[in-house]
This record gives sequence, C-alpha cells and structure tokens, in this order.
Amino acid sequence: MQFADSAKQKQADAAKIFGRAKSRGVHWITGTEAGMAKSADLRKALGKAADATDYRFTVQSDVWIAVRKDLILPGTWKRGFIQTLEASTGSQTFSDRGILWAQFDTAEVGLVSVGCSHYMTNGRKPGDEYYQANTKLTRAIGEWGKVHGKGAQLCFYGGDANIVDRTDDVFRGKPFTTLADELKDWENSGHGSIDIIASYDADRRVKGKYWRVLDDSEFHLNTDHYACEGGFTVTRKT
Repeated sequence: MQFADSAKQKQADAAKIFGRAKSRGVHWITGTEAGMAKSADLRKALGKAADATDYRFTVQSDVWIAVRKDLILPGTWKRGFIQTLEASTGSQTFSDRGILWAQFDTAEVGLVSVGCSHYMTNGRKPGDEYYQANTKLTRAIGEWGKVHGKGAQLCFYGGDANIVDRTDDVFRGKPFTTLADELKDWENSGHGSIDIIASYDADRRVKGKYWRVLDDSEFHLNTDHYACEGGFTVTRKT
C-alpha cells in the first residue's frame, strides 16, 4: 500500500484488493504501510474492506494480515508480533520493524502460520545504514519459521523485502524460499523484484504453483507497488 495516498485512494484500493481476493477465493493477504498516524485512515479502510468480504484482519506497526474467516477452525486463531527494530531509529522516520504473524488450524491442511514484515530501505549491502537491522530481521524470520513450521505445521511469509530478489538472497541464508526463486520467475513489483511471497523450506508438503505481479494495466492501484499473487500446492493433512 502507500501511506501517503489520500483517504479516498486508500479506501478505493482496499475495496479493490479485498474484492478481488473474495472473488478468487484467496486464502490470505499480507501488506505494509499501515503504521504511524498518517496511516490511520488506511488501517480503517483495510479493516472495513476485510470485514465486508469475510476476512479476519490483524495489524501491528505498519504490517497487516487478513485471513479468510471460513478457513479458520473455531477457537484456533492466534497472533503475535516480534519486534526487531524500534521506530525511527537512525536517519529515517518509520514504524517499529518486526514480524507480524497469525496462526490458525484448518480442516484440510492442518496448522498454518502466516508472517509479514517490511524491511528497511538502505539496508541491502554491508555498510548501508540499515544492513544490520535487516539482517537481524531475517534471523528473526528464520527462528520464527523453525518454531511455527515444526513437524507437520505449515509456515508462509509475505512482505516488502526492499532487497532485489532476482540477484540477492532476501532471507540471507535463513530457511525460506521465495516463489520467484522457486519458479525462476522474477518480476518487477514497482521498484524491482523486492516484494515476495515465500514458504518455509522444511514444509515438504508445499510446492510453489504460480507467481505473478499485476501491473497497472492488469490491476490498477494508487500505490507505488504492484499487487502480487502467489499459489502453492499443499498435500492434505494425514
């Protein structure tokens, strides 16, 4: 999303995104830019659109997750936030950085966890101001995956990596693989191949099926990033 858009633009984008998700039966959505005071109207628009389309919505800092309500078995919903960087540390102004996650049990594939985070800009290579901050975040993502992807549990991740997936390892050696890497299909999501959907490497029941970036000619939004969609095949729980 884009926090600096007008309230009208945010409302339009939120309604469009959730409308498409509902029509396609999308299981969950992850996103960014919903933090700080300027994003209050975006949080409201996202929450309203999620509720209108039967998605359960959770948000913390500037990251958010929405999961289709009928996918979640009653009484199994959990969520949390693992902070890795305090807000506005250094030269930039930003919300706390970390991993927002949601966990829920399903009838078909068992326990599923979905994580989302927003890497810092100016953190791609050693010497960049936020290189260590992004490295700390990737380590936390890896540890989160090991906990929530243990055994038969399934673990997925989506986010704005602010690191070019086509040329770099956005997880810096941690046990997640992006769909673009798995399918060898890197696309520009607005600022290069920096927006990602990924699965935990130990989830042997999971295989990447498709990955696509919808540019403005396919799915116009007011944001500076394009919407990204991905799919996996998952073997049923036994």
